[in-house]
Amino acid sequence: MERIYDQKSIRDLDRRLIEGGIPSGSLMKEAARCVFSEIGSLDMRKDNILILAGKGNNGGDGYALAELLSHSGYSVTVISAEDPVTDDAVYYRDRFSEASGMIISTEDVPSDLSKFDIIIDCLFGVGFHGELKGIYEDLVRLANDSSAYRIACDVPSGVETDTGEASLAFRADLTVTFSYPKPCHFLYPGREYTGKLSVRPIADLPDDECHMFHVDGYALPKRKRDTHKGDYGRLLIVAGSKDLFGASYLCSSGALRSGAGLITLKSCSYVTGKMHTMLPEIMSKDVSSKKDFLSSPPLDAKGFDCMAIGPGLGTDEETGKAIEELISSDIPKVLDADALNIISRYSLPVGRNTVMTPHPGEFSRLSGLDMETIRRDPVKAAIGYALEKGIVLLLKGSTSVVTDGTDIFLITSGTPAMAKGGSGDVLTGVISSFIAQGLPLVEAAYAGAFLCGKAAEKAVKNTGEYSFTPRDTIRYLRYVL
Repeated sequence: MERIYDQKSIRDLDRRLIEGGIPSGSLMKEAARCVFSEIGSLDMRKDNILILAGKGNNGGDGYALAELLSHSGYSVTVISAEDPVTDDAVYYRDRFSEASGMIISTEDVPSDLSKFDIIIDCLFGVGFHGELKGIYEDLVRLANDSSAYRIACDVPSGVETDTGEASLAFRADLTVTFSYPKPCHFLYPGREYTGKLSVRPIADLPDDECHMFHVDGYALPKRKRDTHKGDYGRLLIVAGSKDLFGASYLCSSGALRSGAGLITLKSCSYVTGKMHTMLPEIMSKDVSSKKDFLSSPPLDAKGFDCMAIGPGLGTDEETGKAIEELISSDIPKVLDADALNIISRYSLPVGRNTVMTPHPGEFSRLSGLDMETIRRDPVKAAIGYALEKGIVLLLKGSTSVVTDGTDIFLITSGTPAMAKGGSGDVLTGVISSFIAQGLPLVEAAYAGAFLCGKAAEKAVKNTGEYSFTPRDTIRYLRYVL
């Protein structure tokens, strides 16, 4: 689990270090050394190196790096977008200049940067907001159009640190960031501009000050030998209808493959009849007065440790009445797909101990937020809704966000191949299985999202992205659990 710190936390860290007696210029030199080390490890041509330097401390990092490179025999050119304005940046600019370093002003910027092997972005740091304009826009476009290997210093210029938002930004092959990764390295479109991420340690913040994490690994607890099926949870799945039978099958299969001890599916006779033969390991109970969809008196979940509700149910009013008491109960549960649509359509209250797993469209209907607001800052949107409803939210996406309103977990595992109907149904089964086995709700949510993503990554190596199906996630879960 990687700790992630936002712009304010990183600035606080710098302030603490300076107040603790470490000169700001020393921090600048250390940042330059980090990038210098990365350049030295590159197995590629690096005869001509260009550094794009801004006016602030990020530009100062660039001048300090230019001096290191020059003293080591590299041919280095710096394009100065603006004269430096901080004392440390001026100091390192002057040192590089006195060492016969080549600094090009904006009036002399070449129209083609193809002669450079490496271009290093030191225009803006973590404090950037808005859009690149003027010479900064011109330099970034020239760099992006070049064939050079591109390295960003800390954060690609043009990307907002806390949200990853960007209209135009430096498109790095490698980003070297200092002390900790930032949210923009994982949130789109910032993640796309980041390229490969290298985190170089400079200083530490206390663990208890961190509330955002990148999930980069997970291991389930080892099972005892003296054990039985009852030790691994009793899971109720309420899913499926005639037109959407597959969703109930995928959800149940995901739960079974991820270790739940006893699984019961409650649905209509059309669904349960098929499930008896297709997935005999689970118990299937017809509880509906209608053959083709769930319609019955309110269901109960007595004796179950967790519920998974929603995949393939449909949104008929009678179905909503059948599951209303389950949704409002405090029994641990995962709500997905049509359960979410029923909640938003009929304004149903949601009980405690709930994980909700919407994609952005479903989340827009639940929260009332428009899609653009969610896209621009998914973390803020997710935190607000989780706090308001007192639930755990898993906002699905290329980078998924899991939060209980306090702690935030970003999941980047997965593949574009998962953008197919049924992937969410598998995920619901896996998360609910983990909860039934005793994992806390937040942990079950981020573990399920991470492991399903890793299973899909492994599957795609054999299936390819186009031929992959959600059942491949289920098949390959065995290799990652």
